[in-house]
Order: sequence, then C-alpha cells, then structure tokens
Amino acid sequence: MWLEEDWVRIEKHNTVAYLLSPPIEADQALAISAAALALIERLVQGGATAVKSESAGVAHGLDEWLRLARTKALRQAWMRRPIEDDGVLYSCGMHLLGLPDVECVGGFPDREAVVWMDAVADAALAGRTLAHEFSMDDHSPARKMKSVSCERYADDDFFFNPYGYVRLAA
Repeated sequence: MWLEEDWVRIEKHNTVAYLLSPPIEADQALAISAAALALIERLVQGGATAVKSESAGVAHGLDEWLRLARTKALRQAWMRRPIEDDGVLYSCGMHLLGLPDVECVGGFPDREAVVWMDAVADAALAGRTLAHEFSMDDHSPARKMKSVSCERYADDDFFFNPYGYVRLAA
C-alpha cells in the first residue's frame, strides 16, 4: 500500500543504493530473502525513503515494508501479481524464494487469478507437492496444473525464474 507521503519522499530523493546478492540457490533462498527483508526493515527504520526489489519488480510503501518485515511475510514481500501478457496472468518474484511462479490461463478474471496464484504459492511454500490438479480447499474447483519452463524472460534477466512456472487452467 502506497501513501501520499511515500510519493512525496520519492520525488524528493537524491540518493540511490543498490544491494546485490550472488545468485540465490533454492536451498538458501528463504533464508536469504528473509535476511533481505530484515535488512529492508533496518534501512526503513534508519531513514530510507523508498525500497524496490528489482529482481521481482515490486515496491511497497514504507509502512507496508515494515509490516511485511514484522510479520515475515516473504511471499507478500517478493511476489508481484497479477502481471498480464497477451491474455496470460502471471506472477514474478517467486525465484527469490526458490520456487516457481504461477501462470493463470484460459480466462481467469484478475481478482480470481490473484486468489489462485496466492493459494498455489502458499502451498508450494508450505512444501505441498503440486501435481496435475490443484484445489484451494474442499469447496473450490480443482484446476488443471502443469509445470512449464520460464521462456518469458532471458536467463540473464532479473525476472527470469529458473524454477519455471506452475500453469493453472481456468
């Protein structure tokens, strides 16, 4: 969530700092992403005017970064969604957690796609095996699902996900 004061701070900024990490391996991704979120919390508390994750293409207002850090909400911090490309709704940023992103194809409305993306990502974070069908709960329909490679971005692009995508069909 962005507040008016976030925009004012951004307009008045005069310094940019980039924090770089080595390539993040899947078995270290959660720890590194948690450490990055804790670092962001310290930067905000120390006077940072804005924070953006170039690797996920996501920015939050300062209060939101603090909330995410306090609650250790890694998916919410790093996963950007929905992004639309030629009728496909997809997420970006799950590579920072060592997991595939999520695509919704076949006519998902934006809000419904976000609910499904979040459910699949949360299931993956919880260690749930994602097979050929996925259902959020006993009351939701099962969606056909398959794993696909990341062909949307070049392998040297910040947004490239080496773990691919989980594609859900409406």
